[in-house]
Amino acid sequence: FDSSSQKFTHTSNSFKYHHGSAKLFVNDIVGEIPIFFSQPRPTKYQKKDYSKIFAVGDVHGEFDSLYLLLRNNGIIDQNSNWIFGDGTLVFVGDIFDRGSKVTETLWLIYKLQSQAEDNGGTLFFTLANHEIMELQGDTRYLNNNYLLLTSKNNTTYRELFGTESILGLWLRRQHTVVRIGNILFSHAGISPVLVKNKIQINEINSLINRFLNREELDPVEVEKISLLLGEYGPFWYRGYLQSSPFSKILETSDVEEINTYLNVQVQVFGHTEVDLVSPLFNERVIPINVPFASPRISMQALYIEDGRFFRALRSGEKVFLFSKSKK
Repeated sequence: FDSSSQKFTHTSNSFKYHHGSAKLFVNDIVGEIPIFFSQPRPTKYQKKDYSKIFAVGDVHGEFDSLYLLLRNNGIIDQNSNWIFGDGTLVFVGDIFDRGSKVTETLWLIYKLQSQAEDNGGTLFFTLANHEIMELQGDTRYLNNNYLLLTSKNNTTYRELFGTESILGLWLRRQHTVVRIGNILFSHAGISPVLVKNKIQINEINSLINRFLNREELDPVEVEKISLLLGEYGPFWYRGYLQSSPFSKILETSDVEEINTYLNVQVQVFGHTEVDLVSPLFNERVIPINVPFASPRISMQALYIEDGRFFRALRSGEKVFLFSKSKK
C-alpha cells in the first residue's frame, strides 16, 4: 500500500519446498529463513538452570528498535542470526498491535527460536493479552496498515493467524508462563487470586494452549480459563503496579506469599508500562515493559547472568541492579 498515492499493488511469489520446509525471504534485515509446514518443534515451559538471560518487554510491532536492542546487546549479529550461545532469550508477549512491523517481528522470533535450539540456547515467547486478542479477532489496537491490507484482500487479520497458517500454529504452541531456574516469566504477573484458586503453572499453560487450539473443555476447565483470561489472569493483571476499582496494589507480604507458592525468588513481567527496568518489593518483582515507541524513554531490557541482574540499555551497556542466589 502506497500511502502517498493511496494505491495498492498486489504481488505474489512461488517457491518449492523440500521435506516439509521451505525458505522464506522476510526483509533485508531478517533475510531468508527456513519455515516448517509440519507441526512446529515442541516448546518447553521450564528450564532448570541458565548461564545468561536476556528478557524483552512489550515490543508492539517496533521491529527496528528491537533489532537495535538485540544487536547492540550481543544477541544477534548484523544479519539477525543468533550469537547468544547457550543463553536464553525471553519475550514476555505483546508483539502484536500498535506498531506497523508486527509480521517482521514475529518472523524474527520464529527464526531465532529455531536457531537458539540449534546452538544450545533457548528462546521463550510467553503469550500476552494482545496475542490472545488478535487470535480471537479483536482488532481494536491493530495498526491501520494491517486493517487496510486485510480489507482490500477480502480477508480478516484473524484468518492470517488461523490454525492452518504457519505462524498461527507456531503461536499456539507457545506458553503463557515460563520458569527458568528460580525466576518466573509471564506477561502480567501472577495474581493472588490465582494462588487462592491453587492454579499451577503447567495447568495455566495447558488450559490456554487447549483453548487456543479449540479443544473440547469440561465446565470446570471453562471456568478456570475464564479466570485466566480475566483481570486477575496472567494476561491482564496490574496489581503489582496499579490499583483498580476491584483491588488494591499488592503489599510486600502479598508478593512474598505469591512467590513462595510459585517456589520462585523473582517474577519478571511486562504489560504495565514503567520508565525503568528496576526491581520492586525487595527485589522480588521486576517489571520490564519500558515502551519501545516512547520519544522520551530509551529502550531497555533485563539481563541476568549467574544470579546478577542488570538493566540492559539500547547501547549495549549493562547497569547492575542486584544479585540473588540461583538456588
